[in-house]
Amino acid sequence: MPLTRREREVLALIVDGMTNQQIADQLFISPRTLDTHRTNIMQKLDIHDLANLVRYAIEHGTSGSGGRNAAQEAVMRYGGMWVESSTSLQ
Repeated sequence: MPLTRREREVLALIVDGMTNQQIADQLFISPRTLDTHRTNIMQKLDIHDLANLVRYAIEHGTSGSGGRNAAQEAVMRYGGMWVESSTSLQ
């Protein structure tokens, strides 16, 4: 199932390294609504952690304006580990 426009927007902001509160404020939604969007994204993509979600976004051209450095910072902020890979997630 494809991501909605709003889900793609949320994903790009996650990749940009924004905190949940910053994303919620920018989109004028509650943090709880943001959590719902992120949960839906992860279910649709069958991804179970933030590190792989950011990796998916970068590999599929969904990364935010900050690019790879912001994505690496986002992964580290949420306790993940950045792994360089040339294979795509399925």
